[in-house]
Amino acid sequence: MSLFWQYVVSGMYVAFVYAVLAFGALAYRQIIDNQYIKTISLGEERYLLFDPRVFVVITVLFLFFSIFVAIIISTKDVYYADVHNTVPGLIYFVIPAVCIVSAVQLYLRAYWQRTSVRTGGIIIRRMLTEDVADIPFEDITKIHVQRESLWCVVLFYTDSVDVFTVCRVSGKGLDKLLNTINGYTHCIVEIEK
Repeated sequence: MSLFWQYVVSGMYVAFVYAVLAFGALAYRQIIDNQYIKTISLGEERYLLFDPRVFVVITVLFLFFSIFVAIIISTKDVYYADVHNTVPGLIYFVIPAVCIVSAVQLYLRAYWQRTSVRTGGIIIRRMLTEDVADIPFEDITKIHVQRESLWCVVLFYTDSVDVFTVCRVSGKGLDKLLNTINGYTHCIVEIEK
């Protein structure tokens, strides 16, 4: 096996080990979250809402990773390796694969951590923290909606706690959410333009 292919295989091995660790941690976190969700009794799931802000962040990170990989590949060392028949360093094979694994991991985490609207309430799962907020419809006293450029920030207020819960949804998701909540409770809804 030539030196080039030894570097390629070694780079893919390092990326594979990173992927196993990353996806193992992702699966562990998802299993823990799902076990907690099973203890919440808010009825059956009606539909899911995604946080559009997270997908904007993932898209920006993916573009950053792509630019970073392009810069690494176009550096002088790679051209020097082509001209002088040598092998570029192992880092040139590892970084692109690790960036792809990280982007896929972020996407899966965002996909799994969507807001769940159920027959008895709402479950809001955060992507970056271990926080899961469950709000029964009958506990909601006030809903405050702030419209932003690409999404809406929905604040749920309840009597049982002094703090509120934040949920970000798209415009269509907001209409669907408010229609569902109005069918179960008659709380105050404030919409900022």
